[in-house]
Amino acid sequence: MKNREESFYPIVEKFLRDSIRGLNCFEVGQRRGNIDLGIADVTGVRHVGGDRSNSFEVVTVEVKKNTKSFGKKVGEALGYSLFAHRCYLAAQGQFNSLQRQFAAQLGVGLIEINRRRCNEVLAAASHTPNEHQMLDLLRGMKLRKCCICGALRKAPSGQPSHRASVAIRKNIPYFLHKTLEGSGKLVLCADCVKAVRSIGPSDEAAIQKLQDFTASRKMWSLFMAIRKSVKAFGAEVEERPTKWRLAFAVGKPFMLVYPKRDKLRIHFKSRKQKFYVYDKDSLTNVLRLAALSYKKATSSSTN
Repeated sequence: MKNREESFYPIVEKFLRDSIRGLNCFEVGQRRGNIDLGIADVTGVRHVGGDRSNSFEVVTVEVKKNTKSFGKKVGEALGYSLFAHRCYLAAQGQFNSLQRQFAAQLGVGLIEINRRRCNEVLAAASHTPNEHQMLDLLRGMKLRKCCICGALRKAPSGQPSHRASVAIRKNIPYFLHKTLEGSGKLVLCADCVKAVRSIGPSDEAAIQKLQDFTASRKMWSLFMAIRKSVKAFGAEVEERPTKWRLAFAVGKPFMLVYPKRDKLRIHFKSRKQKFYVYDKDSLTNVLRLAALSYKKATSSSTN
């Protein structure tokens, strides 16, 4: 057991929990992740941003017996950035200056394990993980992120409650089972459940109002992003706030924007088909088409 990597897991766990010399994680687990993206040896979750923020970070540590084959090991640690904000490589022994330089270039932190103690010799850089994969990891640790305030809450049974009254009484997450996409996987924390219930006379009415608010907030954000981007081309803007309609023109309108419940409908005068914007990826594609349509409308007006 002495020469196995698993024997170092408790030492690294203790370091992650340590609020003075460690990383001050409030939740720590072993062997977290998935088969496709990799399974981190030790994973921790910590609060960041002070007592006025709900921000958090996921920290993963790849544990090794020694520092040999450093390139392969540091690459394995970096792979966890797909679902973690900070990635570390922990090994018994000492890292040389060249290894530290390579790790710093990749944004991977280094932890030396000596005499059953850990020492952070290089801090990890911050990465931007995939949101879905990160939430999947947190679910494996029985943690759920509130879709309103963004705070993490623990469900002791591993699953949030389907009843708002139970969620409030036990202070556990609550399933927002009627979402816009119908996925049924979004949750609310107990505090937000109380706030939502105060909106309407019943849970159903409160959830409906929350859905409408979320949809309009999301669509308004996309609506303004389109307005700002296309206006930057130099197009004329015609707005009708009462109908929430937007038209872009070069002499004559070449692009119209109409709102739907959970998406925006885009109509280009030069094209027969209609396009829909419902997230940032589809927004990028539509803006590319808008640039082409503006260019075509400009050349037609000059002729």
